[in-house]
This record gives sequence, C-alpha cells and structure tokens, in this order.
Amino acid sequence: MRVFSLFHPNQSHWVVDLFVDSPIDFSDLHRRSVTGEIEDVPVTVASIDDLITMKRLAGRDIDLSDIRQLEQIREMPGDYT
Repeated sequence: MRVFSLFHPNQSHWVVDLFVDSPIDFSDLHRRSVTGEIEDVPVTVASIDDLITMKRLAGRDIDLSDIRQLEQIREMPGDYT
C-alpha cells in the first residue's frame, strides 16, 4: 500500500493518510464511510471495518496493534462503525 501522510507539526496524533492506490474500491469505501466533525469541521472517514481491512493488508506491527484497538472500539456501546 502506498500512502502519503499529512500531519500537523504541533499535533502529532492528527494524521491524514492519502492513498496513492486504494486497496478497496473507492465507491465501496465511500458508501460505508462515516461523517463526523473535528473542531466544527465536517470530516468523512473510512468505517472501522474498512480501516481494519486496510491495516490487515499493510501488516506492519503498528497496524496489528491498531487493529486490536479498533476491534475494541467496534465492540463498545454506541455507533462507532
């Protein structure tokens, strides 16, 4: 997977990954995406299930750790899809 990552120099946890090659068909990703707000700005992000799929495809140690955390979030009460 080739990704171009953007980050805020003062907020290292704010990272946006732009995919050069989409590992999942974009129309499918968009249909399952979730829209929310960050500091009153609307943002659309991939669903938890799609994030897990993409991280499994990447297969790095950090991705495997992220998968465990995403699976825990997915099991929490509420709508975190």
